[in-house]
Amino acid sequence: MEQRFAALHGVVVLIRVLAWLVLIVGIVSAVSFLIGALLGGLDALGEYGLPVPTPLGAGVGMVAGLILSVLEFIFLYAAADFIGLLLAIEENTRALRLWSERQALMGIQPTPPAYSGSTAPYPPSYYTPPASPVPPAPPEFPQPR
Repeated sequence: MEQRFAALHGVVVLIRVLAWLVLIVGIVSAVSFLIGALLGGLDALGEYGLPVPTPLGAGVGMVAGLILSVLEFIFLYAAADFIGLLLAIEENTRALRLWSERQALMGIQPTPPAYSGSTAPYPPSYYTPPASPVPPAPPEFPQPR
């Protein structure tokens, strides 16, 4: 079966790659920020009038950066999976329609869904009961006397 919405399939791949990049860059930047603060590499910030982070502040900044990176990764990956889910639903619905049309062309009537406990009858446009497998009894004629 042909694949429709090729651009959306590409967007799904692009969002997944972006999610992994965000996670990797977030982890690397958080760790480098902590290392820079612990080794005193961020003392140059004081020359510009910016506050120099303490090791405790650098640790808090690293943990916050990691948490935000992981959350952004989860949201991006979930968005990609949601788009993929919608594409899969569309593909399966189209496949079911094609299967149903083939069944109708062959004269095979689709079976109704399983009984759900509802007392509402099936709509007549969807389901017509099959012919009874047992033929009806012939009418009884009066016997001559």
